Amino acid sequence: VTDTAFASAVTTLQATYSQLTASAAGTRWNVCVFATGDTTTLLLDIPALTLKDQEIATLILTHTTGGVLLNGAVLDQQGAMTPYTSTLARVRVAADATAGTTGGLVTATLNGTDVTSQAASPSVGGYVTIPSGALTTSITIDGVTTSHFTLPDAAAGSDYTLLVTGSQGSPAASLITDDNTPSTSTTQTVKARIVNGVNGGSGTVSATIDSKTLGNAAFGAASPYVTITSSTGTSTVLPTSITTTPANLVNQSFTSGQVYTVFIWGNASAPQLAVSSDR
Repeated sequence: VTDTAFASAVTTLQATYSQLTASAAGTRWNVCVFATGDTTTLLLDIPALTLKDQEIATLILTHTTGGVLLNGAVLDQQGAMTPYTSTLARVRVAADATAGTTGGLVTATLNGTDVTSQAASPSVGGYVTIPSGALTTSITIDGVTTSHFTLPDAAAGSDYTLLVTGSQGSPAASLITDDNTPSTSTTQTVKARIVNGVNGGSGTVSATIDSKTLGNAAFGAASPYVTITSSTGTSTVLPTSITTTPANLVNQSFTSGQVYTVFIWGNASAPQLAVSSDR
């Protein structure tokens, strides 16, 4: 984080080589790839990359299935290519607990890493990078902590939303897979979906954006992604298939190349509607 970047603001093929001083036997580096200007967002970690004196190598970066993290490979000139696949995952917390004595405040820890702290319900936080693999989960709602949750393993290179619902006495959590790869359509350049967090509701919920149906989502789950056209301050998000309907969202913008989640959440007696720009 404090080192001078060996390469910066890389978009496509880097125009020139960067030079390092290495021994004949080889010198080892820990290579960290970050989003430009944001050393808190680790995209790829290669803990031990060895380069030798006079070696000419190309570090190749490709996106993972989640759309944001990176896989790596090092290609020696006229030599072998060595893969360095991602060992990371990204998780964000959607706090959606029934308000208790202090308003449904959610704290969540995965494998000892705090992914959110005292988040008010309903709200969604930013992504946090964690090691992939099996997850040990601890969730606190309004000061009451439970750790009995069994979540699926976090796959390397993937993005997830940890949806926390329920109450102090009966918390629930679901790990929803996010696909933050941008739309490949040349006309419908935006991706969007629904997440259902209506506590105490029944059946599925849905919504439309400018009359385009986003699909249906069961409680604690997400609908498949659909593609829609971009807009600037002109779109209306209309919730459907819900007993008590929250107010529409009007004058919304959906930017080309971005990915969105429409949350229908809160309590069934007074559900709320929110749009999250995931990428």
